[in-house]
Amino acid sequence: MLPSTPPGAPGALAPAHAASLSAWAPLGSPVFRMLWGTWMAANICMWMNDVAAAWLMTSLTTSPIMVALVQSASTLPVFLLGLPSGALADILDRRACQHADGGVDRHRVHFGHALAFPGPQY
Repeated sequence: MLPSTPPGAPGALAPAHAASLSAWAPLGSPVFRMLWGTWMAANICMWMNDVAAAWLMTSLTTSPIMVALVQSASTLPVFLLGLPSGALADILDRRACQHADGGVDRHRVHFGHALAFPGPQY
């Protein structure tokens, strides 16, 4: 139990400030609401993708190992690259990281297009 501070004592919170400490207070900011809604939609889409991938694998094979490997393949890159990329983002210049990431994304998209559309098949 936290010790209570009398209302007039130094360090006591004003009533208006105490009301802003609500769990719902951040939703009062339009920017926070937009970011929260965007991340919620993105997470729901990722969850649906995980369920669809596992469902598809269960219809392709009855092996529980293969179903588990689908889930592992979708989360392993985040697990392996999350900590190093966060450390690099703290060490390196943010603008340089964004430019490098954009370049990697462009090359990945071009490589994906080359694989998807190999050209005429004679």
